[in-house]
Amino acid sequence: MNEFCDRCKEDFPVADVSPRGARISWSMGLLYPRHALPQRVNSRVPGSGFICGNCCFDLTDEEE
Repeated sequence: MNEFCDRCKEDFPVADVSPRGARISWSMGLLYPRHALPQRVNSRVPGSGFICGNCCFDLTDEEE
């Protein structure tokens, strides 16, 4: 089942992630729960569901 990214509104399959605190290897084309985001990035995205790997890469690139 696909869900939608809170930022770009595209639908992707949800990644199978480890519990909170575990290191995640981000991939484009998959959605990740918001708790997986670094806090500094999470606070810049509205919503409370999922974010895709592409949006996460975009947001972390903007920080540099």
